Amino acid sequence: MKGNFVCLLALIMIIPACFYFFSKYGGAKAVIIAFFGAVLFLPMEELHVPLILYNKMTATGIGVILAIKAMDGETLENFSLHPVDYPMIIWLFSVVLSSILNGLGIKDGLQESFNTFTLWGVPYLAGRLYFSNPQSHLLLCQALFLCGFIYIPFVAFELIMSPQAHNIVYGYMQHSFAQVMRGNGYRPMVFMQHGIMLGTFMCMAALVGIWCTATGVFPKKQWGLPSWLLSLVMLFSAIVCKSSGAIGLMFLGLIALFTSSRLKTALLIWLMLLIPPAYISTRSTGYWDGQNAIDLITEKFSEDRAASLAFRLDNENILVEKALERPILGWGGWGRARVYDPDTGEDLSTTDGFWVIILGSRGFIGLISVSLILFQPMFLFILKNHPKTWSRPEIAPSAVIAIIPLLFLIDCTLNAMVNQMYIIFAGGISGMITHKSSHRALEHTPHQEKTTAVMPSPLVSRPTATACASPTKPRAPTTRFVLSPGYSGPRFELIKENITLNNQEEKNHGHQKKEQ
Repeated sequence: MKGNFVCLLALIMIIPACFYFFSKYGGAKAVIIAFFGAVLFLPMEELHVPLILYNKMTATGIGVILAIKAMDGETLENFSLHPVDYPMIIWLFSVVLSSILNGLGIKDGLQESFNTFTLWGVPYLAGRLYFSNPQSHLLLCQALFLCGFIYIPFVAFELIMSPQAHNIVYGYMQHSFAQVMRGNGYRPMVFMQHGIMLGTFMCMAALVGIWCTATGVFPKKQWGLPSWLLSLVMLFSAIVCKSSGAIGLMFLGLIALFTSSRLKTALLIWLMLLIPPAYISTRSTGYWDGQNAIDLITEKFSEDRAASLAFRLDNENILVEKALERPILGWGGWGRARVYDPDTGEDLSTTDGFWVIILGSRGFIGLISVSLILFQPMFLFILKNHPKTWSRPEIAPSAVIAIIPLLFLIDCTLNAMVNQMYIIFAGGISGMITHKSSHRALEHTPHQEKTTAVMPSPLVSRPTATACASPTKPRAPTTRFVLSPGYSGPRFELIKENITLNNQEEKNHGHQKKEQ
């Protein structure tokens, strides 16, 4: 273990902390505090625990699933699988088949499946359980924007002093110092895996802030300051993180959301959905070597950036060649998918892209399943919600939460830094799609008389004449109450009183005597 005692204590205490969060804040807020807090502040260290992978993200997954089972078991028991969950199921069990077919044994497969469940399955399940409606998507947007602002002082510190926060708190630097140099300054990392991961997080927070402010989701003032000013500060903070790829994804997301809602067409989103499968298919088949992209970056940006991309693509070529020797379920774990010198045994490959890592270890079955987890939220959201509705305050949070997993999937073509926040988003949007009623139900007209679970309705009295059971003594007209949309006031409890013919006559007689 490279870290100090604080590092060890933080990794051990995250599991009991999850129980405390659930007991104090309830399911949704507890999940946000646990996972967001782990990503932002826990150390990038791995403890040597028998049989399982134990780092800040898997430990948080273990703590959250145990807390859900112990303190919110009814919600877990009421959960039922839906076809949108099948990619996650395949992703979790593909590694078992891969281990068996590669001679590593079922024990190895089950261990890796458990690790995948804690890293991917638990945050996805938490999203399905607690963030499957538009109101919870607003909570996610507020949490992501707030977390971005919490990180601004740390980012500013490391821009000046170099990335030292992790070293100061936990006793070691989590990544090579050579990769924090950017231009004439530093690229901050704070407590995350790499500067790229931090840059992507800050850009997604800025994306949420700008979109929610422009659509009226956020109030005009937050924390005593105008929301537009806070969004600009967040945007500036994201840009100074010096991650050009993340900045490009942020602006791509903003352009896609604003143009789709204004032009009332999702054409640009459809084109974005084509990027990951197009890249993976052309690179895995060798149809595109990427040389034109390298030339473009050399001309428009710098030779250093072009050399970095060329290095990534060259390594992808040799890794893909090795992966295609076992294309269905891959080579399994333990670095078997990497390329080694046949004489010296030296590792000749450097893995950067998440997609090529999964292709080599779990084959096309694993790659397609994990890609669908991140691909389907935006795809299904488009099918269920017309772009003209995306800018409505009740739908806008869901729109931006849906596009973030897609942007993360695009980022995975070149990088491999998993952020469990985005997996929660994917689970939440997928869970919303499973509901019988979608956002289209909010588009009812005022004359429609139907109840909704989202908005309470007023009680409107409508007299109806009914025939009397007795021909000699007609009954008084009754009043029927119906629910109509557009009302957000209190509900009323109607108490039915059994009235017989005799006590009705007694009440009428007493009323007449009182008038006399």
